[in-house]
Amino acid sequence: MGVALPPGTVLSQRFEVVETLGSGGFGIAYRCRDHKRGDTAVVKELAPTGSTRDKLRLNLPSASALVLKAKFQEEARRVAKLHTSSVPDVRAYFEENGTAYFAVDDAPETRPLSDWIGRIEIEDFRLVWGALLDALEDVHQIGLIHRDLKPSNILVFPDFRVWLIDFGAAREWHLSHSQTQTTTHTPGYAPPEQLGGRSSLTPAADVYALCATAYHVLTGRLLPSAPARASGDEVPPLEDLRPDIDRSLALAIEAGLSLRVSERPQSMAALRDLELSQAVDPSVLGWQEIDRKLLASKQFRRDPWACPACQTPLSKPRPGREGTCPVCREGRVSTRKLTPNLCPSCNESVLQRRDNRDPAVICPSCKVGILRETGGLFRSKKELSCGECGFHEERHAGGVGELTWIEAQAQSGRADFVWICTSCKAVADEFDDGRVSFVNGKLANQALFPEEWTNVAHGLPPDSGNAVCTHCLADFYRDEQSITLLREKLDPWGVSENLIGRRIGWTHLPWLSTGKQSAHAGLLCPECHSEWDETATGMFALVVSRAGILRRWQDHEATMEEWGRLAEGLPLPAEWARWEEALADALYLAYLESEIGFRDDPDLAWRGDASSNALGGSGRIEIRGTNLSYGGLLRKTQINLLESDSVVGERHHLTVETAKSEVDFEIEPMTLAIRVKSATVELSLTATDLARRLRAAMA
Repeated sequence: MGVALPPGTVLSQRFEVVETLGSGGFGIAYRCRDHKRGDTAVVKELAPTGSTRDKLRLNLPSASALVLKAKFQEEARRVAKLHTSSVPDVRAYFEENGTAYFAVDDAPETRPLSDWIGRIEIEDFRLVWGALLDALEDVHQIGLIHRDLKPSNILVFPDFRVWLIDFGAAREWHLSHSQTQTTTHTPGYAPPEQLGGRSSLTPAADVYALCATAYHVLTGRLLPSAPARASGDEVPPLEDLRPDIDRSLALAIEAGLSLRVSERPQSMAALRDLELSQAVDPSVLGWQEIDRKLLASKQFRRDPWACPACQTPLSKPRPGREGTCPVCREGRVSTRKLTPNLCPSCNESVLQRRDNRDPAVICPSCKVGILRETGGLFRSKKELSCGECGFHEERHAGGVGELTWIEAQAQSGRADFVWICTSCKAVADEFDDGRVSFVNGKLANQALFPEEWTNVAHGLPPDSGNAVCTHCLADFYRDEQSITLLREKLDPWGVSENLIGRRIGWTHLPWLSTGKQSAHAGLLCPECHSEWDETATGMFALVVSRAGILRRWQDHEATMEEWGRLAEGLPLPAEWARWEEALADALYLAYLESEIGFRDDPDLAWRGDASSNALGGSGRIEIRGTNLSYGGLLRKTQINLLESDSVVGERHHLTVETAKSEVDFEIEPMTLAIRVKSATVELSLTATDLARRLRAAMA
């Protein structure tokens, strides 16, 4: 931080440094007061390791400083195109003081995700996880790769929305084109292809970093570096460290941590699809759970126009009027009709900006009076006089009286440019950064930008926006395409926390006034604020939901009846056949593990006709537990299947090796009908299956 700009420094005649937020090997971040918007912004300064400061000017160490600045600015330009709620809006990017800067929105109420490492609840993490998938998908769509994703570069709002900060493209270029050995990747988050210096990274690199971030936040354990993992360092399974995690989420995260690029999901959409496919994969469930879900899905009956999450009747909002206030949903956002540069002292005349150098316009004697020229066409000489103090001197080409214009200005103590009110005689100096400070009157010694003085002249706080709601008086900053809420006095719908500082497209306002977040026709739940957009095919795509089970289905399209099943974690009708196959597979495993048996008796492994040459002819074979019984009504042979016995099965033959001899039984394949709640499942069993069950029971 030794080269950080001092507080009070004004950048681009707009951003005044309030405090230094932090610095790293590549740049310095400042919280600044934005004198144009009237709020705070975060300004990032390009300041690689080795930079030195000469007053305000920064001397970059790289021989390719021009290209480095261009890369830094290009990244800012590309981020500025995002216009997504998950990346702070870029307000400006510029070069100054020998280096480059860009300014983004500030959100002091956020906290870095690193604050939650090892102590985040699963439901809270799911909110953050979904927001990160969306944010990175937006970034990748414009061709950007974040390249430095980690918990400290993710800001979390109180409602678990996220902001991505500190992209790393320019930083990587600097590393590859300089001799510095500064570490630009945090061990444990960077994939192996990034450490190898690959220039053309794909979104799969961010997939790795996101999943490494998730692993660290959920478990409190930082992953070993990619080289260490490749050398044999193991990563404990997520489910071992967080037993409360959904298996589908754990498997998706672990898939994203594959060291081979080709084995990872290649995009955020693929990562989301992988999680969803595993979340509804019945092969990971026990037969009782598959049976329960299948039955519930087949018996599902519900009003399709009730919210799938909370059963509240859904509404189908229509957009409100253009320019409707998103806070109160009644008034309209109207541009304030302000007289530019109205004098804040008398509120009567418009301030005039005058050049005080050649000729000087401020009296060098009293330092506040305005010099006026006397004499005219018919007088042999012209004079300058001050109506305040009586100063009176002859004017000549180079100055007034014995003073040159430079001396007259210096003696007055006024700036090169001054602002003057012709009504109340107020005089103000203009500083180099564009601020104006009055030197007389009731507003003396206050320095504000002209736009702020205009607000004061109209009875408004200096940092007021240029637009206001006609009903609730919410304060906005408006440009040609969007508005930004700065502050509100009333918040009847409890939305200001999500709206303050958020850039809202002008065409989006009519929809926000209905409670919808997207600017498309669809359905809205007034209770839990779940929202669906109606598609051209009559399906409904989930926009947002506070219901945990629905969040994972964001952007998925389904009918409202199908959404009801999804909200309860039930399979859709189109998936019933697959689930019934999975149920049969699960029941077969349950048979092999002696959980189920013939005639609803778990201990009864087999009962049926058989023949055995060793035991003489035909008979009935019954196997219960580890006891085998064979014979007719009058005589039965009992064989105790001890652990030392071996059992071999073929399709038609079961061979049991006892302590004395080997006994072979010829038995026909059988169909075991198992009646469960959702269906009757028939398992085709052979002597091979029976042998597998018996060996497992004796193991």
